[in-house]
Amino acid sequence: MRWSAVLLAFLVVISSSPIMGNGNAGSTTTPHSTGYVLERPSVPNHVLIDQNYNYYSLQKGNADVNVVAFIFTTCPDVCPVITSNLVQAEEKLDGINYQFISITVDPEKDTPQVLRKYMENFGATWPHLTAEIEQLEDVWDDFMISVETTELGNHEHNQEHDENVDNSNVSSVVVLMPDGSASSSEIKPTALSKLETAALQNGWTLNITQSPAGQIVTGINYDDIPQDNSWWWELHTWNETTDMWQNTSDGLESVVDGSLAIAPSSTDDSIIPPAQAEINSFTVMHVNGSTEQVEINQSSALFMTISALQSYTITNHDSIPIVDSINDVIPPADGSWTWQLYYWNENVTNWEESELAIDSIYGKEHIAWAPSSTNVTDIPLPDSKMEHKLGLVLPDGTTELYNGNYFGYRTDISALDHTIHTLEQNDVQFVLENNELASIDNIASEFDLYIWHDMGSFSHWMSTSDDSNETFLMDDSQHYAWVAKGQDTSDLPSPEDNLNDVVDTSTSHSTQTFILDADWKPKIVFTGYDWDVDLFVKDVKKVAGVSSDPGSDGLPGFTFTILLTSIGLAIIATYRND
Repeated sequence: MRWSAVLLAFLVVISSSPIMGNGNAGSTTTPHSTGYVLERPSVPNHVLIDQNYNYYSLQKGNADVNVVAFIFTTCPDVCPVITSNLVQAEEKLDGINYQFISITVDPEKDTPQVLRKYMENFGATWPHLTAEIEQLEDVWDDFMISVETTELGNHEHNQEHDENVDNSNVSSVVVLMPDGSASSSEIKPTALSKLETAALQNGWTLNITQSPAGQIVTGINYDDIPQDNSWWWELHTWNETTDMWQNTSDGLESVVDGSLAIAPSSTDDSIIPPAQAEINSFTVMHVNGSTEQVEINQSSALFMTISALQSYTITNHDSIPIVDSINDVIPPADGSWTWQLYYWNENVTNWEESELAIDSIYGKEHIAWAPSSTNVTDIPLPDSKMEHKLGLVLPDGTTELYNGNYFGYRTDISALDHTIHTLEQNDVQFVLENNELASIDNIASEFDLYIWHDMGSFSHWMSTSDDSNETFLMDDSQHYAWVAKGQDTSDLPSPEDNLNDVVDTSTSHSTQTFILDADWKPKIVFTGYDWDVDLFVKDVKKVAGVSSDPGSDGLPGFTFTILLTSIGLAIIATYRND
């Protein structure tokens, strides 16, 4: 009887012990609360990027226990529950040296800024991490997490559209000023540039006045608009479908293709001589009914110069057009230098000095103007244009992103210089005070300076304490922004956004939340999301060493109690039997 009782106690102990079984890929697991005990090696360290765009080492600090969850912010059901569970669990871990970390499985959408908003929505305080996809794939592999991303579609039609736009053959005019500054302008064939070219070629006298509606012609060859406005100079375009002239409301600054004509508004359009087929011309009908028609060769250096430059003076000297000034800079009276024309030689890829007059050189893709004393190698290449953005966030939260175009490689452009240059280039009214922006389009505010912090895929706008006169393009940042007090850059577009790269995806993953020890060995994993927070907290404390290690080979407390009780009963039964 004695041995029967002892055997009974032993069977009770065996029946109370956990049952071992095979778990997920590469690890042996045991049911433990609602989690599963793991036997895996330590997870190696990784450096990812947190919600504040800072680099974050997983194994920083010396926590006794680490909790790692895998989530993505667009997850409609599971991830929000897991995050809420972890928020509740944190409240029950007083006195425990722990570290919580959430890692995204959808880096395409989960930028640091998106993760930060996700944390705010759930009241989460622990780091939420992302990284380049290649880095995250290594992390997922180390945790044996399965992640599947399906591409739902992209904007290929936009990409095809952009690929059809070839900007490599855009003609330009480069200007190198005596002080060494340079600029490049594209050719814009406006009605005004065609009229001015025709006037120089034919010796016409033009009177052009700036009006509230733009520039208008007030006189041609001394035929001036009468004071009673009984007629005015009216612009016409040639309609190739009807083979007729038709007046246009477009101003002189509008870009217009094809042949043009100008005549008094009282003129019968049908008597204006027709445009010649396949010839770009400008026709003038005078008040007395006489007409003049001039062919416009848009590949001439004369037309390119007039169509590209904003400020210049060109006059005929002995019927030869000469550039007298550019940007209000007139050559010195001593003749030490004059404005010299250069053209880009595609064969030798170099600038060459033109020996022909401005109206006698044709078919050059790029031309340049520089002082005749210039070393030709100092003229910037025609493709050395730089574009830097200037962002604005106004007091009401509206945003603007302007292009600031520069020519030639320069590292001496401060944020203040960039602000002035870009706003002037985009015709934006502004006021500066003490090297800071004080007003935009008559909207006064205090503005803070931001730089574009280059971090590859995780580049972002970041505030800077540098004075705008002490931080420089190229050296410190590629782009700058001014942000009104009380606002942030969350809605300010990226200066490097490429809409062609936007891909719509769907993400799914194996839902697992890990509890790791101080050596980063995964000890327990909770699968799914409907697990009990109290049991999760209990397991976190066990791994932290506050209670028994769930992975220990020792006997669990409850089993040990049964063992003692069973042995005691066996001894009593034996004693009574004896």
